[in-house]
Parts: sequence; structure tokens; C-alpha cells
Amino acid sequence: MANAKSIGWAIYAVGFVIWLFGYMSTGHTAAFDWDAATPWWISSFVPNLEAELGLALMFASMIPIYWRRMEARVTWLAYSPTPPF
Repeated sequence: MANAKSIGWAIYAVGFVIWLFGYMSTGHTAAFDWDAATPWWISSFVPNLEAELGLALMFASMIPIYWRRMEARVTWLAYSPTPPF
């Protein structure tokens, strides 16, 4: 599973670079109206389409990074009569 983690971190790095490029440049118009739907401190992180794409990639990279941990926890919860805490 180390391969999936490496792929996940590579996706995260690409997403971060794309987000940083979008954050620092004017770019294209955002696909979602962040100013109307979120507070100013959230909408300031996604000023354009490039920043949205980078943020989406960074969030999507969590799936391969943490997949084994989630899979083990779900399996443990399915067969355990007591809660994990």
C-alpha cells in the first residue's frame, strides 16, 4: 500500500502547485460563487478556477493516502462489539 500513499502524496503536491498558481494569478472565473456562499476568509482561498481545481486535487489525494487506515477502522468497527474509544 506504500505505492498508493506515494501516488496520493504526488496528487497532493500537484494540487498544491496548481492551487498556489491559481491563488497568485488572476486566472479564469471560478465555477462556484464562493463570495456569495461562504465567509470572506474561505472565499479568499479560492479566487478562481485554477485554485478550485488545485483544492479539489488536494482533497481527493486524501483517499489514497488514508485508505488503509479507513479500511482497517471500518473492519474493526464492523466486528467489534465495543466502540473504539
